[in-house]
Amino acid sequence: MTKIKDLKIYTITIVISLALIITIFFDESTLTTVFSGIGCSGIAASVMAIFLDKSSGRREEIQKQRIKRLYFNELNSQLSMMIGRALWFAEKIDNANFDWTLDNSVYLSLAYMCAVSNQYSSEKLPFSIAIERLKSIGAKYSYNNMSNLIESERQKVYKLFSILSESSNELLRETLKIKQERLLLETENYLSLSDNEKLMFDIALAVEIMSKKDKNYEVALLNLIDAAGIIRMAGGFTNEIFVHLQRSVRAGEI
Repeated sequence: MTKIKDLKIYTITIVISLALIITIFFDESTLTTVFSGIGCSGIAASVMAIFLDKSSGRREEIQKQRIKRLYFNELNSQLSMMIGRALWFAEKIDNANFDWTLDNSVYLSLAYMCAVSNQYSSEKLPFSIAIERLKSIGAKYSYNNMSNLIESERQKVYKLFSILSESSNELLRETLKIKQERLLLETENYLSLSDNEKLMFDIALAVEIMSKKDKNYEVALLNLIDAAGIIRMAGGFTNEIFVHLQRSVRAGEI
């Protein structure tokens, strides 16, 4: 509102200044010369003010975007890693040599991640391609399709999603931080209350479904995709998805 008001003032100043300049064409006297000089100065000052306002506006927008990215960076990282883990484990379903019998905590240990890093390939995917793959996985493990799998296959699928659910502690922690800042984020126009609420719902439901056996895992993955979309839009993130077994590592684990 203030910027619009300022622009009106600048416009009025320019119009008045032009009127003062025009007087010299009708009466070339000392007074009209003075008016013309004032008019030129007025136009120059107004144009400069408009330019400075626009430059200031751009700087403010850049600064605002930086702050938004700081707010959402860790949550975006956690969602990206979760998607990367989901794609990585899904690739192992049809691998006869992959051992699905270990305790979930072993798969998420630093020692295991280091051991398999040289054993299995990894790749970076554009977000759009990663999401298409994730949707295909979700469709494959929808409730209806799960009922068509033999028991041993269902066990592997449940193991996959139970590992993902158990790996969500940092994701849930970062989600809670965003929830606690919801009023500030709404006030600063960083994330609306409705988007905040949907974000909480999507992540909580995804983790809950993945923790249970023989559920509609397609819904869990679609909720995960929606949550990632909200955060990437809010923070302007364009990072690729690293298909790899990875998670946040605390200093005490190293």
